[in-house]
Parts: sequence; C-alpha cells; structure tokens
Amino acid sequence: MKFLSKTILLKLYLLIGTLESAVVFYLLAAISSDPKDSILFGYSFQRLLLLGGSLLLFLLFGVFFARIALSGDFLNKAVLLVENNINASMGHFSINFISAALLVFGIILLMMPAERFTGSAAYVERLAPIIYLASVIGIQTLVGKFLWRGQKLYWHVFSEWKKTFLITGLFFGILLAVSCWVVWTGIGLVPEKYGWLSPGVPLVFAQLLLAWLIGLPFILWSDQIEKWVEKFQQKMYFRLRLDTLICLVLWIAAILIWWGEPLRKESYFTPAPSPPNYEYYPFSDAALYDQSAQNILIGADENNKTILRPLYVFFLAFLHFIGGQQYMKVVFIQIIFLASMPVLGFLLTSIYGGRPAGLLAAILIILREKNAIALTNVIEVSHSKLLMADLPVMAFMLLMIFVLIKWLGRSSEAIYPGVLAGASFGMVMLVRSSQAQLIIPVLILGMVFSGGFQLKRAFQRIMVFVLGFVIVAAPWIWRNYAVNGKPAIENAEFYISTFAGAYTEPTDTVNRIAGETPQDYSGRIKRQIFQYIIDHPAKLARDFTSYFIRNEIDSVIYLPMSLKLDDLRSYLPRVKFWGDPVINFTTVSGLVFFITLGLIALGLSISVQRLSFLGLLPLLIHFSFNFSLSLARISGWRFILPVDWILQLYYSVGLVALTAFVISLISKKFLMINKSEEEAVIFRFSETRINQLLLVFFLFLGLSLPLTAMLVPERYSDINTERVIAQYLAKGFLSINGERILGSEVKSFIEAEPSAVVLYGRALYPLFYKQGRFWGDDTAFSFLVRNIDRLQFNYIGSENTPVFIEMETPPQYFPNAADVFILGCREEGGLRALAIKVNDQAFFITISPWRGLTCLKK
Repeated sequence: MKFLSKTILLKLYLLIGTLESAVVFYLLAAISSDPKDSILFGYSFQRLLLLGGSLLLFLLFGVFFARIALSGDFLNKAVLLVENNINASMGHFSINFISAALLVFGIILLMMPAERFTGSAAYVERLAPIIYLASVIGIQTLVGKFLWRGQKLYWHVFSEWKKTFLITGLFFGILLAVSCWVVWTGIGLVPEKYGWLSPGVPLVFAQLLLAWLIGLPFILWSDQIEKWVEKFQQKMYFRLRLDTLICLVLWIAAILIWWGEPLRKESYFTPAPSPPNYEYYPFSDAALYDQSAQNILIGADENNKTILRPLYVFFLAFLHFIGGQQYMKVVFIQIIFLASMPVLGFLLTSIYGGRPAGLLAAILIILREKNAIALTNVIEVSHSKLLMADLPVMAFMLLMIFVLIKWLGRSSEAIYPGVLAGASFGMVMLVRSSQAQLIIPVLILGMVFSGGFQLKRAFQRIMVFVLGFVIVAAPWIWRNYAVNGKPAIENAEFYISTFAGAYTEPTDTVNRIAGETPQDYSGRIKRQIFQYIIDHPAKLARDFTSYFIRNEIDSVIYLPMSLKLDDLRSYLPRVKFWGDPVINFTTVSGLVFFITLGLIALGLSISVQRLSFLGLLPLLIHFSFNFSLSLARISGWRFILPVDWILQLYYSVGLVALTAFVISLISKKFLMINKSEEEAVIFRFSETRINQLLLVFFLFLGLSLPLTAMLVPERYSDINTERVIAQYLAKGFLSINGERILGSEVKSFIEAEPSAVVLYGRALYPLFYKQGRFWGDDTAFSFLVRNIDRLQFNYIGSENTPVFIEMETPPQYFPNAADVFILGCREEGGLRALAIKVNDQAFFITISPWRGLTCLKK
C-alpha cells in the first residue's frame, strides 16, 4: 500500500471513530432515566460517567482527525508513529490482542440471552452501547491494520476449493429442495397419531463454540503440536503418539464429566430413591434388561427363553458380577466402557475430516451425553447412567462403521479386517436386531462398490463379512433354536406386539385373546398387519415418509439452533422443539437450520472427495436405520440416538473445513482440508497381531453368551413345598402382633387355599410406597397395589413376578438382591405376600395389620 493510501486510511479510521462515538453518545443520552437518581441534567452519576466516556472518545477521534486534516506535517508524523507501532513485534501483538479482546467481549454480550441479566437488565442496557462501540473499534482496528500492512485476501483459494464448493452446492441444493417440499406439504412437521416423540438431547451454541476453540489450535498448528508433544515425551519414561494421547484424554474426560454430572432425583427409568434402602433401581425397559441379567446370574435360564437385547443383558450380568448390586457402582463401570464412544468418534471422523474434525466430533459427543444426564426428567432421555440399550447400540454402531471404513478403504484384501467388520455388525444385531437388519443392504452396497466394482472381490468381501457375523451371532442363534425351536436373535413377538397398534383397524384386537397360544397370537397379529398394509398402501407411504423426514429433522435440530449463549435449561423453551409436537421454526432458528444443512453438505463434499463412495456410507447407514424406525412408525427420542450422531460427523467435518478455508483466505498458510492425510496411528503393535487378538475376543464373546447361560449353576432349584416348609418354617414364625404361626398351620394353609404359594428366590428393587403412590404406567400390578401402604419388589427364581406385602412402615432390613422365602397368595397382576424371610434373618416380615393366614381379603 502506498504512503498516500495510508494517509487516507488513517483519516478514514479517525473519521469513522468520531461518528461512532457521536452515535453512542446520542444512544446513551436517549435512554430514559429514573428521576430519583438524577444529579445533573436528569442523569444519574453512572449515566454521566458513560456519557463522559463516549464524549471523551468523540473528542479524541475528532481532535486527531481535525489535526491531520489541517496539518500535513502532523499527518506525516502520525503515519510514521502508527507505522512504527504496527511493525514493532510488541505493538503488533498488543494491537491484535486488545482489538480481538474488545471484539470478543462485544460478541459475547450480543449473544448473551436477556434472561441471563435478570436483576441487572438496566445496567446492561446502559453499558451495551459503550461495549458495542469498543467492539466495533476493535474490529475496525483489525481491518485497518490488515490493510495498513498491505495484506490481502488470497482469492486463488477459491479456485483450489472450486470442486469442493460445486459438490457442496449440489448436496445443499438437494437438501434445500427437500426442505421446501417439507414446508409446502407439512410432511414431517405436522404430528402423526402414533409414535410421534420429541427430538433427542440438544447441544447449545456455547458448547459448540467451546469444542471449536479446543480444535482450532489443531487446525492452525497441527504439525507444531505434534512436534512439541514428541519433544516433550523424550524426557518421559514412556512415549505415546499424539493420536493415542488424544484418545486417552478423551476417554478419561468422558468418564470424569459423565460421572461428575449429578443424576436428577428420578426419571421414568429410575424411580426416586425411597425406603427401605434409598437407592436407585431400574424400571420399565431398564428393569426388563437388568432382570434378565439377574436371571443369568442365578442360573434361571428357564426365565430367559428368548432374551431381548441379549448382548446388553449379558453386559449387565458382567457389570453385576464385578460391581455387585449397587446401582451407582454398576453405572460407573458402564460409563468406563461407554466412554469409548468419543474415542471411536474421534478415530472415525478423523478419517473423513482430519484430526481437528475428529476432535470436534468427540468433544460434542462428550458434551451431548453430559446434557442428557443433566436433562433427566426434563425431556425424554436415555443416557449412560440408565441401564438402557440405546447408548450401547450407538457405541457398537460407531465401532462397526469405523472398522468397516478401515477395512473397505484398504488397498489390500486382508481377511482379518473384514472378519472384524462382520463381527462388529453381529454385536449391533445382538443389541438391536430389528433396526440393524435393514442396514444389511447398505453394507452390501459398500462391500460391492467401494474401490470400484469387481464381482470376485465383492463376493470375497461378503463371505468374509458373513464369517465375522457368524462367529459372534451364530452361537446365540443356535442357543435360541435349542431352547425355543426357533433360530432367532431376539424376541420377535415383543416387536410384533409393540408395533401392532400402528397397523390395525379399529375393529382389530391387539391384545392376546384368552386361550390363544403365543404362536397363534403371533400369526394373527402378522395377518392383521399384512392385511392393513394391503388395504392402505398410499396412507402408509405417506406415513412412512412423514416419520422418515421427522427423524431426519430431529437428527439436525439437536445441533445448536440458536446463536445465543443459552443455558441448557433456558435453551429448551427458547427454540420450542421440545414439548411441542409441531416443529415451528423462528426466523433465527430457521436461518441457523439452513446454515447447519450447509455445513453438513460441506462435510459430505469433503468426505466424498476423500473417500469416494465410502464417504457416503455412514449417511446411507443412517438413512436405512431411520427407515426401519419409519416402518415401525416411531420418530425421535432415544430411538434415533444410535445413528443421529452421523449427521454430527459430517457437520464437524464441514465446520472444520469452513474454518480452514477462512484461514487460507486471509493468511499465507494454505489449508486444503480434503487432501489425503495419513490415518491416525494409535498403537505401535503389529496390526495383524491386533486383528488376531480382536478376532479371538469376538469369538470368545460369541461363545460366552450361550455358554454362560448354560454353565452358571442354578441358585434356586425347583420349589418343593414340604422341603421348603421344613427348612424355613420348622419352628413357625411370629406375626406382626406376636401370634406364632406353626409349620403345620402353613402346610394346611397351602393345601387348603388354591391361590396359596411358597417361593424361594431373589428379591429385586424393593420400594416402599404409601397408598395412592405408584411409579410408571397403569398396569395390572399398579392397579392392584396403588391404594395400600406396601413394600413391593420383583421376584426372580422359579419364575418372574411382582410381589407386594401390605405394611404401614418400611422394614428396617431388606437389601436389594436378597434371598427371600415368600409365603403368599397369587392375585391377578402379581403376588400378595403374607410373610417374607430375608436372607438369614431370624425374624419374618409379615403383613401389617395381621389378618391371619388366609388369602381372603378383608
């Protein structure tokens, strides 16, 4: 830049500063004042200080502008003074730092939601013009310095990124066209009658900004950071590669952050702690999985004919085996395993967008899970402190896609990686087979078309993949065939009965008819569903599309939809996507939504350029999983959780790519994010040796499921009434009022009362409730017990059944997973206990008030 242009630049800088100061002085003067605080001209002391500050700036800018405009000699001196300060290293740093700090401070105030200033809104209103003035001065100083030093924008970067932007435009055009169609038709926005659930757990903009700032140094100084880490580790006893170190930090951070986030008092899947133990216990689906795991631990395989989510159930059994029965201990061990998700997210996303994108995606996974725990009982959630299968499915899905991409992206046709990919898919199937089945066509497409179509290679890949799947899943399928006569992975009847309501006419009966066998029931429901599909093809096509679109929208809007620095709790009512079945975008959230789509499109473009067809494979897996939910007519919540992170993957790649592009545009450092990069190296061991060890692990895992179920000894053998009475009631027992009940009386009671029963087994989840209180939905058991004071628990042993005993106060001793002897009466919905012996306690807990040894209700 010529000297003359510098003089003009200096004049413009001072003139603009003068005008800005005058505008701020006017805005401050125009704010209404409280007369009781006024001391001069109707203004308070604080207002006068602000007015004085803005006036001082006006005078400084104005006087200097007048001096350089009127005196050429003063102008030359001013230009030289600025030149010396800008070129000096300390001055260069100071100007940048102060200007950037002023700019950031103003942006933070602008992005801060009004509710953050409750109680101090008046002060913020008065300070805001001054802060914004400082921020504007900061940005104009940075721009002025940029021009003063003769720096320029490197427009040739656009030509280097031309192909990337063209592909991005294509993807964004498709997304934009679909969005316009959705807005026009309302499909995916207007709620359906069945299974229309809220979106998953959101991320807020402040968390995205934090993750981006952590990843920014790896965009700017990736090579320098790697060299610094290697140099630092030369002084240490052991060395870790940078990616290994990042993985270790992510894993530890996930454990500490998730464990440190307090669990709210209650959620649907964890009732509030209550007497007698004041502990958390699982409920509903969580209790179903945990109860199956408990049956494995006691060797009651007859209670687990066909296990739902078998791999997760065995995982819970393992957690109980090493962690005992305390809920929080089990949860902590679960978190240790699930903390591998951000690590896998880092490794997988790094393949698509490099180390910075991987780091961004991993941090967002950590923060989103933190939000899920924090929002327990605020919105519908499933997280690592619940005994739910959704997060493990996500973990296995991450593992499967990572191994699959690593395998299919190889130039060599090694067998081990393909077997591991098939085995990882087998693990997904063993946790959620109903949705995973529809992924199979996409996986076949990946094996056939990645790296170019070759029939022989495609066939070999498929066979190797199937081998891996068989290693993990076949032993369990064989076990189910031996036990139930059907080669199945999960309980298919569960899905049929769960989803039947969405495919039946008003005249159809969904519940099992009296006397109907499970096989007859399954056959009837299947016929009803098939007939409904034949009768309503157009309606179903429209419904499937609606659920599919809704799930895709949900997979986007959990990303930040507001640029405000909202608190997590204040964010939910601001964007209004949670609690309202109709998705209504505001102007701001709608704009942010399309910006998010643009970043996802950019991430897709980068991924396709780097990995060709494999760049789209995670997206196709996401679509196929979503489609399986659409067939079940379910949207949102925890059901889309296993795959909604995939759009976050592309989002992270796109955001990092945009950042790299902007840096390349304003600096000499050229960053091409879609260039080929060396894959992250985590271990120094031989890859073949690692694959062999993993293969042995998967084989052991596949065999361990049926072997454990068969080899664990039965803790509670079949009940023999006479033997049990002789063992536990030889001396009888005392009732609550001191009456002694003899063993002979118990025997007579058992023989005389048709509904009388004695049981010996394990008591799970003991909870004491006063009358009128119960937890969960309306069930036969809740109707049976809700109007009495009682202790209730789940019994496992010779059978699975809920049990309650009428009590006015909770017992002092009744630990979870205790051995219990129960004398009681069967009723519709559960079992009413009359007397219970807990562990080796000498006394019995009896019904209170005592009404005698009878099944008659009084």
